[in-house]
Amino acid sequence: IELLKFVCFILDSYTSNEGKCVKTLGFKRAFAVIGVSEDKLALLGKYDEIPFATDISEDLSWFKDVNRMRQLKEEIEISFAKGNYRDVNTRSYTLLEGVFKGFLQQNSVVYDKRNNITQLASRIKDYLKENTLLYNEYCLQENTAISLITTVAHVVNDLRNRNSDSHFDGDSDMATSCFVKDLTYSVTNLLLNIKKNM
Repeated sequence: IELLKFVCFILDSYTSNEGKCVKTLGFKRAFAVIGVSEDKLALLGKYDEIPFATDISEDLSWFKDVNRMRQLKEEIEISFAKGNYRDVNTRSYTLLEGVFKGFLQQNSVVYDKRNNITQLASRIKDYLKENTLLYNEYCLQENTAISLITTVAHVVNDLRNRNSDSHFDGDSDMATSCFVKDLTYSVTNLLLNIKKNM
């Protein structure tokens, strides 16, 4: 906590003297690793207004295209750091599509390769419903966790269609792209955890 206070002191001095904001995402991640709570990390928000983003917590090595998956994740982080938020939306969609296809392939589930991420998410949901043990473990009450896979796919799909480099609509803002990135990483974490427990 003392270290966090010191960093805040330095940032106070810099931002007031320079009249600038500072991207503190790296600080937030570092402090999160050493156990600083999110409410304490919120102190850093006044310097940049950058939301705290999740990360993929498990190894991606079980994917057939593991190198492509890791590359996409790295590209998402680089684009976010550079403020290229439309690109974050585009690559998040592509990463989620790869995660869904990888999960289906690993479990020998037949799907149409032309399916978009909402259709792939529905196929995953159907597969998990067929697996009673997995369904009972992750459905919680009213199959919330499994239902969220399809809900998140719709959100990422819609936001990518409206705010990405693949389309000519309005630009994306930081909060929207952080939301898309967080949703993508969260669903990836859920499926990695399900795969680990199968």
